[in-house]
Amino acid sequence: MAITHHDLNRLIHEPSPKVRSYIAAKVSEQYNEAQFTPNEAKIALEIFRLLLRDTAIVVRKSIAENLKASPHVPRDIILALANDVSDIAVPVLESSELLTDEDLMDIVRSTHEVRKWLAISRRQNLSARVSRHLVATRSELVVVSLLGNRTSEISESDLDYLLNEFRHEQDVLEALVCRGGLNPRIAEKLYFLVSTQLKKQLTKKYRLPWQIASQEVDLAREAAILRFLSLWMSDDDVALLVEQMMRSKRLSISLTLRALAQGERRFFEVALAARAHVPLENARKLLSDRGPLGFRTLCLSAGLPSHFIDALDVIYRFSITQPRETEATNEAYTQRLLEYIRAGQYDQNVLHMNALITFITAADHELRTLH
Repeated sequence: MAITHHDLNRLIHEPSPKVRSYIAAKVSEQYNEAQFTPNEAKIALEIFRLLLRDTAIVVRKSIAENLKASPHVPRDIILALANDVSDIAVPVLESSELLTDEDLMDIVRSTHEVRKWLAISRRQNLSARVSRHLVATRSELVVVSLLGNRTSEISESDLDYLLNEFRHEQDVLEALVCRGGLNPRIAEKLYFLVSTQLKKQLTKKYRLPWQIASQEVDLAREAAILRFLSLWMSDDDVALLVEQMMRSKRLSISLTLRALAQGERRFFEVALAARAHVPLENARKLLSDRGPLGFRTLCLSAGLPSHFIDALDVIYRFSITQPRETEATNEAYTQRLLEYIRAGQYDQNVLHMNALITFITAADHELRTLH
């Protein structure tokens, strides 16, 4: 379709916004598909610039929807659309690759329209610079959206700020946990914040004594760590987390045993090495030793209950031959372990196996009964 100055005049004088919107959409589509000659493309750009001054929102919105992903539109047109009212700006702010970090940061600073902030927070591969400006809005909705955008880059200092600024906002804390990719220091701080809030809820709702509430908080912290451990941590991160937990005296026997029962063999190995004060390589050699001393020696050195060691050996061998799959939940893996134990009659033939199963699963049962 060729476009002429007649088309331009028709767009200017057409009384119906609906018709102008339709024509603008058709011109936009053909412009995107490079169907115009150079002269026609120039006329199309004239049409766009004229329609940017159209008082009918539906007309400007039609242009925005159709040009939001175009790589060829002049910057003045894209910037005009991005700085228009939210209905027009949102699709461009969310999708246009022509907008630079500086453009986006200027828009964040110059507006208080949350819809625009939200649109920017959903952009693919958002830089840490732009993320910082969005964090600075202190809008809970925007922060949750930004954290939910797995392609956005957020600096460690901004994550620290979010933990402090939104320490009482469950939606933000949950978004941080679900985002993944957190380093161990921030992850531990996050879990501590969640547990602190749980402590307040438990003591108020159930009128629990301080000691009981503290125990439930410890269980909640362990459950939180185990729930998200394998989803985002590398081997180095596991080692760093264990080291920090050792320093803060929070690397409990309960957590160590429950980690193994939920398929977190890496965490179990690193935890035993840390508790026994031996290098991880040496710990793994001891754990793989099928002789009478290797596995038992390390477990005793790590302070694990001696009466559980034979049962633990069965569970550890299971974790090697049947490792947890990425998509499996903690509960699903533990259930598969229990079925293996019953099928092999280890619950009848291995000393204290039933007691260990009760110890491992009781904490989760107690947590469930509180909700």
